[in-house]
This record gives sequence, structure tokens and C-alpha cells, in this order.
Amino acid sequence: MGVLEPPPPPRSFRSDYLWRQVGTDAGAIVGAIFAFIGVVFGCVGIALTISLVGAMVGLILAGLFALIGIPLVVWRYNEAQQTLNVLQVGQQFPF
Repeated sequence: MGVLEPPPPPRSFRSDYLWRQVGTDAGAIVGAIFAFIGVVFGCVGIALTISLVGAMVGLILAGLFALIGIPLVVWRYNEAQQTLNVLQVGQQFPF
């Protein structure tokens, strides 16, 4: 038996393949949790700032969590997108 060749590009994948990869990536999960906590602190911080009880503590925490979480999710999404591109089209060499 010979070596099996992959099908010619572009190869088709399920439409949810990219999000399934991102959904199982530890970095993307941690980033999504941080982003969610940032949204919660943001909502609470706005309410506390309006009522002058918290004096922007919640908004500061929201900013910190969002500053960590959102770029982490975007970075891991882009990594999964590059992997999908290589799987669909194949690796393109610069020469």
C-alpha cells in the first residue's frame, strides 16, 4: 500500500470547526473567563459609580480583566484561524 495523499486544496471543513478549536483551547477559555469577569465588574462598577458608593473600584477592576481577557481571546482565535488556513489550503512557503 502506498502513502495516502490529502485531497487537493481548498479542503472543506465544518463551519463550526474554528469555534470548536477555540472552545477547547485553554488560553481562549481563560481569556473568555477574564473578559466575562471584566464585563461583570464593568456593570457593577458603573452602577456603583453612579450611586457614588464604589468610587470607580469596579471600573478599574473591569479594565484590568478586560485588558487581559480580550487580547488573549483574540490571540487564540487568530492562532486557530491560521491552523484552519493551513489545514484547508496547505502551508505556503515563501520561496
